[in-house]
Amino acid sequence: MSVHQDTDGDVDANDKWYHFAYDDAWRIVATFREDDVNPKEQFVYHNAGLDGRGSSSYIDSVILRDKDASTGWTSQADALDEVRYYCQNWRADVSSIVTSGGYMVEWIKYSPYGIPFGLPVAVDTMSASPHESRLVQGLFDFMLTEELPQRVIGDKAYDSDQLDEQLANEGVELISPHRSNRRAENKTQDGRPLRRYNRRWTVERTISWIQHFRRLCIRWEKSTMLFAGFLHFCCALLLLREV
Repeated sequence: MSVHQDTDGDVDANDKWYHFAYDDAWRIVATFREDDVNPKEQFVYHNAGLDGRGSSSYIDSVILRDKDASTGWTSQADALDEVRYYCQNWRADVSSIVTSGGYMVEWIKYSPYGIPFGLPVAVDTMSASPHESRLVQGLFDFMLTEELPQRVIGDKAYDSDQLDEQLANEGVELISPHRSNRRAENKTQDGRPLRRYNRRWTVERTISWIQHFRRLCIRWEKSTMLFAGFLHFCCALLLLREV
């Protein structure tokens, strides 16, 4: 199978052809650029089953990806120099991705239903007077991770063109359903990204976890600093419980 991939905004002779190599079980094993001898990437799969080819087993997943990382995707392939191992649990869900040296570059935890956990990465206490759409960017200052999230998923209170523009300038995508009074010609949300809103229940569940702590369910502290301290302590306990 081959694909003529558009890389400059218009499909023409300058775009590259990419060829996908498959094994006899119709699993992609390599990707080649044009007539290059070396592949751009290569995949290795499970050898589960009685005959080592997946028979009598549902496990048929990638366990290794070897990629040419020293050159760009549209450049001539040089050599495969970036190895990534896909570690999986007993359900064949990818639980972590590690390098050839054993360094973990990505880690995923799942609930009993097979859905990745959503753990708190930024918490803060603020006044209830300002509108919610004005409090989002301030929350970035309290993140536990160095990088900003790829997207922010909020309810209808986050439906703000100003917030959408501010987050877009920082490379963050805002996903929020429109309010009922927004005109059709002013709608900015696309139906496909908006499907991610169905996963916002993880946020509500995390809030429910926090409210299980008696000290936070009802605010007993007069000092905002003390209350924020207990909130951060609660989130630390939640993270330690799932790690």
